[in-house]
Amino acid sequence: MLGVCFALFGLTGHRIAPLNEWNRNRYFVRACRNGDVRGLVKIIRETPAKEIDLNAGLGAAAARNHIHAMKTLLEYGATDIDTALVFAARYNHAQSVRWLTSPERGALAKRILSDDLRVAQEAACMTAAIETEWLLVQLLRDRKLQERDEAGDGDGDGDGDAFDLL
Repeated sequence: MLGVCFALFGLTGHRIAPLNEWNRNRYFVRACRNGDVRGLVKIIRETPAKEIDLNAGLGAAAARNHIHAMKTLLEYGATDIDTALVFAARYNHAQSVRWLTSPERGALAKRILSDDLRVAQEAACMTAAIETEWLLVQLLRDRKLQERDEAGDGDGDGDGDAFDLL
């Protein structure tokens, strides 16, 4: 019985499960999913870049609405903002969707195409994520109005009236 206690609490000085590539990724995704920024930063710093999937962590953090974790992952080089947007929309995390699509993301937010917003809106629709679906519909509408005003279509005033939508 005492040996079991020592093994469970790591008092023997041996690691219970060595940190190989599979365990590292598992612990990394778990840290992202739980919003453990210190834990994920530690794993990123200790692991060679090719052995860790930052984009999988970004999706896991988006699925649980951990904006600080998403911010950290983007700073370390995660790029798959489209998948993260779908995960956030699917689980009705309007704050994450708003954060991912905000102009503060700069080039990453501009890379999100209208098709990506539509896919995220469909994911929100299929899971009855009403708040997020509404937000994505508004983002799609705003993007469409902006594209029409830039192209010179509509009445050109960009005020969102019926003439701009036609």
